[in-house]
Amino acid sequence: MDDLEKGRVLASSTSNIVRAWQELYPMLDTLWQRLKTGFADVGAIDDAGADDTGFKGFDHASYGWQFNVVERVKRLPGQRGRTRKPRQFGTISLHIRFCSDPESEFVETNWPWIDQACLIVGWHEGEDEGVHWTSPDYDPVEQAAVEIHHDGHGLWGWGEGGAYFFALPVFSMKSEEDLDRKVIAPLKALFGNEDKPALAATALAGTGALMPYPDKRLPT
Repeated sequence: MDDLEKGRVLASSTSNIVRAWQELYPMLDTLWQRLKTGFADVGAIDDAGADDTGFKGFDHASYGWQFNVVERVKRLPGQRGRTRKPRQFGTISLHIRFCSDPESEFVETNWPWIDQACLIVGWHEGEDEGVHWTSPDYDPVEQAAVEIHHDGHGLWGWGEGGAYFFALPVFSMKSEEDLDRKVIAPLKALFGNEDKPALAATALAGTGALMPYPDKRLPT
């Protein structure tokens, strides 16, 4: 491949990413709005901050090929006669992932998102506002390869508990109904449930949640 052809390939690849993000950005915004409504009976959704793009809820936009939105889930404690400040009991991270950070030192994994653009729906359960999924957590580096495990039926976890996620092909979200059925419904079913692996078979059925590859590989 000569220098001119390399330039054409780069221009085409970059154009595809820009067009994809123009399509996916509104989807992510719609999902955030529907999550606030859909989770109303579980807890109040509160954004974890906004960046200079003005997108409410962005924790950070990493490198231009990974975007992470973080929300805090809060509930009011039942107490007669007065209202107290809402108490956090979890965080939810909505992550559109195109590829891994090329500056990372990769190891082989069987993770399906290493070569598939996807929407990753992750959450932590607890009161610590600083604990949530970030973009580098999903890169196939040594620490993550040790911590991330598949709990069955497309449900993944980190470490000993409290941090979970599932990944969906990003272009499988074609309508608001898809967002409700493939994201919000399973998230509500799994969030706060004590036996998530047992529930995953039902909660993630028909969502297209990505399963492990049969072999380990490096990112493409």
